[in-house]
Amino acid sequence: MATDANRDHRNRVAQPNAAGGDPPTPKKRRRWRWLFVMAMLAVIVWLLPAIVVHTPLLHWILGKATADLNGTVTIGSASLGWLSPVVVEGVEVKDAKGRPVLSLPMVAGDRSLAAILCNYTNLGQFTIDGPKLAIVLRDDGSNMEDMLAKYLAPKEPQPPMKIAVAVKIIDASVSVTEERTGLGWRIDKLGLGLDMLEGPDGPLNVEVSADLSDAQRPGKLKAGLKMASGAGEVTLSAQQIPLAMFRSLAARFSPGTMLAGQLSSTLRASWGGTGGKNSVQADLNLDGFALGSPMLQGDAVQLDRFHAGGQVSWQTDRVEIQKASADCELGSLSLEGTLMRGEKGGFALNTLLHQRYEIGGRLDLARLAQLLPNTLHLRRQLQINSGQMSLTLASRPGQEGMAWEGQLNAANIMATAAGRPITWQQPVLLALKAHETPAGPVVDALSCESDFLKIHANGTPDALAASLSFNLKQLADQLGQFVDLGTIQLSGEGWGNLTWKRAPPPQFAADAEVHLRNFQLALPNQPPWREDELVASVSAKGQTDLSIDTRIDAATLS
Repeated sequence: MATDANRDHRNRVAQPNAAGGDPPTPKKRRRWRWLFVMAMLAVIVWLLPAIVVHTPLLHWILGKATADLNGTVTIGSASLGWLSPVVVEGVEVKDAKGRPVLSLPMVAGDRSLAAILCNYTNLGQFTIDGPKLAIVLRDDGSNMEDMLAKYLAPKEPQPPMKIAVAVKIIDASVSVTEERTGLGWRIDKLGLGLDMLEGPDGPLNVEVSADLSDAQRPGKLKAGLKMASGAGEVTLSAQQIPLAMFRSLAARFSPGTMLAGQLSSTLRASWGGTGGKNSVQADLNLDGFALGSPMLQGDAVQLDRFHAGGQVSWQTDRVEIQKASADCELGSLSLEGTLMRGEKGGFALNTLLHQRYEIGGRLDLARLAQLLPNTLHLRRQLQINSGQMSLTLASRPGQEGMAWEGQLNAANIMATAAGRPITWQQPVLLALKAHETPAGPVVDALSCESDFLKIHANGTPDALAASLSFNLKQLADQLGQFVDLGTIQLSGEGWGNLTWKRAPPPQFAADAEVHLRNFQLALPNQPPWREDELVASVSAKGQTDLSIDTRIDAATLS
């Protein structure tokens, strides 16, 4: 019977399922469980962006990403999806004291999370509509620098991450407030376009435009930057930009600086052009310019107008200056010419002498004295009524080569001190005339004529002689009529001479001697220096080609 019972049990086990199928095996049950788990993971991954947005996880991630920020960042809402572009709204950035600094109503990207995940170095284009920025300036910094202090701190250099991105800012506004003076400015309709979609090694395009709100003098700003394949161009157009906005920046270098006026300027710079040519062309105008600084000892430079402009271009072997000039009530300065580099680089004397250039300048000494009486230490109750200083220097082609001519002249200084007229007809007249010959440059005449100093020199590169005579007391007396020398005392008279010979070139020998009698120099808080008679002699021997290749083999001083 036991055998029959076991046979019946085996038969029942072996009989097919009543539904007609085989009973599930443990292996099949594990497969279904794995498929269920995978399906649940897929659902979680698909819903992960929504989970991040609708849970505290978003703010936790944001806090970790901005841990080094000295402030807080909050987000009103965000739209994240694997197949939809990223959109963030209501971004608020506040400083450590809870004051609003940056507001971003909406930031929208054009790439989905899936696309960014597949290529995280290409972030696509982000559009920022209507952002608001509040900047507070101090003489020692700003609220922006305070917030970004840890990011701006020096760090070990890291290899830059090559990210392709484009940013477009529409209708932004910026408020700028100076903490010390309480002055404020507002920048409206600020637009910014940044295109770096091919990464940092590809083309870069930046465009900026803005309006400066001012009821009396509204300003405008437009700038652009283009870079590609080692070449680039910068353009700038500014109209009626208030200089007071930059006062706190200037105060970092000179505390207590005062700055005012309106700036209008155009600029165009390019580099990496054909043949490696680079150029800068600029035109700058200042209206109502005023600058004050403790270094000016209570004075202030005030100019109704100032204009400067010109063009400079340079290549590997030369620098060309075209019609560079500056002009204002104080005077003018102009420069035009070409500077060539030597074979070993740098601007050697022999290369400078063989280029064509012209320099001209004029300084109104009376106007300068009116602006800077304390800086120049002028005597009280002194009024300078007239006086001019002029400078001319030219290098032009001559019959045998280049010809050089220059003059520095200060003349006709007339002033009134406590009702007493003062005149200094010829403070200094320095003149140079030279020309080039097949044997080298020749100094036809080098002279200095004044009440206190006389210099005369002439000669060639192989033989040059110069003599001088001076009267230090005469200099002190003349200056003392205009400048308050205080306890400074200067007296003495003397003469000197210089000889230079090259025989045979490139060997040279130079000797100089100066005699000084009854010399006295007294400076504030220093013991006086007195010499009844002082003789100084200098001699040197060596080799020179009148350029950077100069060697001194022996020299003595007694």
